[in-house]
Amino acid sequence: MRLSPKSKVLRYSVYAVVSVAFLLIFSTSTSPLCDAYGFDSAFFTLVGKGMKDGLLPYRDFFDMKGPYLFFFEYLGQLLCEGRTGSFILQAVNLSACLWVIDSIYTTELKLFRLDSLRNLAKLFFIGFVPVLGVAAFTFERGNLTEELSLLFLLLSLKLMLRFFKGSASDKTSPHPLWYGFFYGAFFGVLALIRITNAAFLGAVVLTVSIELICSKQFKNLILNGLVSIAGVLAAFAPMAVFFAAKGLLYEMLYQVFAFGFTYSSEFTFMQKLLLTLSAHWAVVLAMLFPVFSAFLLSKNRSYRVFSLSSFVLLLVGVSMGNGYLHYFTLGLPNLVFGLFVILKTESLTLIPRAKKWGLSTVCAVLTLLQLPNLTIAGGACVSRILDLKNDQTCEQVLEIKSHIPKEDRHSVYAYTKTSCSAWYSIAEMYPPCRYCDWQDHYMTLSVQIKEEILGYFEASPPKWFVTSASRPIETAEINHIIDTEYTLHTENEMFRLFERK
Repeated sequence: MRLSPKSKVLRYSVYAVVSVAFLLIFSTSTSPLCDAYGFDSAFFTLVGKGMKDGLLPYRDFFDMKGPYLFFFEYLGQLLCEGRTGSFILQAVNLSACLWVIDSIYTTELKLFRLDSLRNLAKLFFIGFVPVLGVAAFTFERGNLTEELSLLFLLLSLKLMLRFFKGSASDKTSPHPLWYGFFYGAFFGVLALIRITNAAFLGAVVLTVSIELICSKQFKNLILNGLVSIAGVLAAFAPMAVFFAAKGLLYEMLYQVFAFGFTYSSEFTFMQKLLLTLSAHWAVVLAMLFPVFSAFLLSKNRSYRVFSLSSFVLLLVGVSMGNGYLHYFTLGLPNLVFGLFVILKTESLTLIPRAKKWGLSTVCAVLTLLQLPNLTIAGGACVSRILDLKNDQTCEQVLEIKSHIPKEDRHSVYAYTKTSCSAWYSIAEMYPPCRYCDWQDHYMTLSVQIKEEILGYFEASPPKWFVTSASRPIETAEINHIIDTEYTLHTENEMFRLFERK
């Protein structure tokens, strides 16, 4: 049954409202309900705003995140400056994600009378609430790369499931080449956001390839491989042309891939895997839910291959980074797939009752395991919204800013243990040096970065220098520069302001 235009507007309006409400509570880096700026989020917003004012990533800002991320943030800043622009971008992105999930559940399954309010409510609580519940405690303040990658992952899932639907009735049905092109294009975009965010696509491509091999469609497999490569090149081309024209192609590739590899190789993969399992074991178990769904409720080979490979690649992708909780946001499409399998088999009477009870037990146990996570996440968000943790940050930054003459505000270098990007965002300034966050850490990873920062102080030292009030700087050379070339001008509970002698 096709949706009437009125029903579409109502349905999509509901998803837009749900997205805004969710972000107001859980995206505390950008939510208008609180004044927190976050860490990575503050940097992404600052770069997006800087691009609007003529600055460029990789030249004026150093980071290992890919250019598509910064162009998305730039788009948000075109809509509205500051945190509000990022919030609008997030709301549009999350609404689109919910619409794609709706399409996966309804268009690919056709189990519901789509104009029935009762069935819409049923679909929402079965298919959406579990996904949003896990998202609530993996969001980690919001406006992060994983969140902005979800739409591409969900679209890939939808295309794969549509292919499976067609091949279920005709095993010789070829995989559409334009699906392969989009897999490649989505991979290219995600690789130029953060390479490990594309791990899910590996499971999609693997599962489709196995299906084509089993049905002996080798020609179609090769053609899909070729158009996928074309898709990757199509995604890379605009960024390569843009940064080559700016003379920044080498810098972009170095920072995104070479330095990104250096950053992620501080510990061995096995060390990070064990850390991930020990720190986030409850979330890891939740991500096993699609595997239980596929193996208990379905005999479909492709479903089982996909559920297992997507879980393994998610774990690999998370562990290739530093095992942060927000990496598990990338597992939300896995949960959508698991719920898809449940909804697909819901009306089938041939599924043994024991299997349904078994899956129900698994769901109940996994839900109970997530309750502490959800409680902690919810409490932290409420705490931030009530300004119990961030009520002084803006005041402290603005108090320091008031001591800096307007004509000198282009020459203020923040070197703090908290987010320097948040400091600049609150103060409405830009950093004079492209290394504006985690300088101590970056200098331990790269001799080149250390030489460049120290060279900056020799060639064009900033007139004003801001440090944290409580945590010492670790780099001896920077401490020496402060001791010999700067004098303390003022300080408050959070920051110290030094003036060049």
